[in-house]
Amino acid sequence: MRRFLNKLVFAVTALMMTAAVAATPLSRAQVENYIASFAEAQTFAEKNPLKQKDIDRHRPLVSSVELLAKDSLHYQGLSSIAQKYHFRNLEQWADVGDRVMNAYFIAKEGSSVAFIKRNYQEAEERINNNPDYSEQHKKGVLVGMKKGYLRNVKKIQEAQPDLPAVTGLMDEIAPLYK
Repeated sequence: MRRFLNKLVFAVTALMMTAAVAATPLSRAQVENYIASFAEAQTFAEKNPLKQKDIDRHRPLVSSVELLAKDSLHYQGLSSIAQKYHFRNLEQWADVGDRVMNAYFIAKEGSSVAFIKRNYQEAEERINNNPDYSEQHKKGVLVGMKKGYLRNVKKIQEAQPDLPAVTGLMDEIAPLYK
């Protein structure tokens, strides 16, 4: 029983540390290092094409790295690039890259929770007032809209701590996503 409790305490502590690390805002240096590494990582990926399935479009780099075997050519090559640009490991590089991407597009689009909420409420009103939709159809559409709304709110909230580091480098980041 004591071992179980020790393991449980360790697991909870590790989870809390992971959450604390994830909540740390990106620094300007991290964003600059990611920008500097991008061309080399892209060239490596083009020279060593890899087809992967089940990539999360909201976290494409992190989910792609999770699918790589640690002893694979891709993992080793990209790890070398990540470390060359001052990242602890490939996982950190991928996390920073996804966070830069998400914050960049939120800043570029000028999205805010208030804006998303206003659009959601207007769309909800249009759906509810549409006489051509049955109650069942309205319910189905509104359920899907609510999921999208909540996903967008979460994405915007998660990007907030990273916006200061990203918004100061928008011109440097823009070419990465053309």
